[in-house]
Amino acid sequence: MLKVLTVVLISSFGAALALSSSNKGLAFALPGTNAFLKLEVLNAPNVLFNRKGTTTFKLSHPFGKTLIQGLPNGTPDKTEPDVYYSSLKPLEFKIPIPKNAKPGVYPVKLEIEFYLCDTNIRVCYKESSSAKAELYIGQVGKYIPIVMKLERGGLQVR
Repeated sequence: MLKVLTVVLISSFGAALALSSSNKGLAFALPGTNAFLKLEVLNAPNVLFNRKGTTTFKLSHPFGKTLIQGLPNGTPDKTEPDVYYSSLKPLEFKIPIPKNAKPGVYPVKLEIEFYLCDTNIRVCYKESSSAKAELYIGQVGKYIPIVMKLERGGLQVR
């Protein structure tokens, strides 16, 4: 079975890097402030986002969880604008950091469940993926977004 979603990071130089266990999205914050983690979803022209399916984004971190049901805003597809998005706008997660949070590096996990449609083979399907990020408390630095890349439809016809 081919994996449809792969995670890549866009570096500050604009180069795409394959995600390995040592490359992760990064967020920074001071205690008592908010951290922001950005998610960008890139898709092939034949992969559409089904607006009728229940898409979920679940962000887990040591200070709680954030659950978003439904797709973020996107570009309506020309063929059926009420049913599909041809692309999604970036989604930003706000992570409130408690005032008593100790400085350090904290793990963040993002789990996503999409409802997608492949226009080449005319099939809609559910796809799940996850990514990891690191949250640096007590430091200021350059944010690195998590970028999900949809390279092709999840079902391959041979």
